[in-house]
Amino acid sequence: MLKKYFIFGIIVFVAWIYVGVGYQWIYKIRVNRAFTEYQGILLESKKFRVRYYEELERLLMSARNATPSEKQKISERLSEIKEEIKKTVERLAEARKKFCDLADEEELFCQEEHNPVPRQGWPI
Repeated sequence: MLKKYFIFGIIVFVAWIYVGVGYQWIYKIRVNRAFTEYQGILLESKKFRVRYYEELERLLMSARNATPSEKQKISERLSEIKEEIKKTVERLAEARKKFCDLADEEELFCQEEHNPVPRQGWPI
């Protein structure tokens, strides 16, 4: 009888260890996926920023001596760019929040969110 309880206890203990290790493994996978998603969106937003700065510069240069109909098209394109920038910023904020929710206080990156450093100069 005592032998059965001992074997049952060992089985429960080993299962408990496997569950703990499995949980940690799954947690690390989720954090890595969230961080990879954040990095992808960050890279996409940097490419987006470069591409649209060039386009904005071109649009503003062509707007100097444009007809009213061309100016209307330029203003429509500027509003489209503004909406695209807004969507990208929202996606980036959602990905950062998702990563920080999973990583908690482990990452310095997420600790800045709770204790922000005062910015110097113009925001980028």
